[in-house]
Amino acid sequence: MRKLFPILMLLALGTPVAAQDAASRGRPMQEMRGGCDNFAIDLRREFSVWDAAPQRLTAAPAEPAADAVAVRASQPAEITLLPDGAYRLAPQAGQDRRAEGRFGGEVTVEIPAAGQWRVSAGPGGVWYDLMGPQGPLHDPRFEMQTRCTSIFKTVVFAVPEPGRYRLAINGNANAVLRILVSPEP
Repeated sequence: MRKLFPILMLLALGTPVAAQDAASRGRPMQEMRGGCDNFAIDLRREFSVWDAAPQRLTAAPAEPAADAVAVRASQPAEITLLPDGAYRLAPQAGQDRRAEGRFGGEVTVEIPAAGQWRVSAGPGGVWYDLMGPQGPLHDPRFEMQTRCTSIFKTVVFAVPEPGRYRLAINGNANAVLRILVSPEP
């Protein structure tokens, strides 16, 4: 029993943590098929600037040059993406959604402070990873609403320090993707 007690304690303590972690990552998929008013994450600030004049950029086929123009925080950006076959999937990408008729590429994102940062994207079934020097950053929360015609999905990333990061995009149904990078309130 003495040898079993530490194992039982770890299991008992680990279960709530695992359940909390699963809950913080997002709601079940069946709850993410609504309209713009169904987001559990408060996106009022993002919706208030979503239709503002965007910064316009073109995605790079692989890691952008060190001096590439960066997506600015808190301003919408429209990214012209590359067709499948014209860009390379980022190493360690979370998913590979490349396919004929789909678009992707990479852009640089300027993050001015450490903390939780949101990357919101318009419709298109896109997959994206925010990449740091050691690979993809942890995304503690994710939510989408498939019938929202402006912000389709938002992923919250834990950004360890200010700086330039890569947004690796793949599998978008449209050649142009609107995004917004914003700090978590």
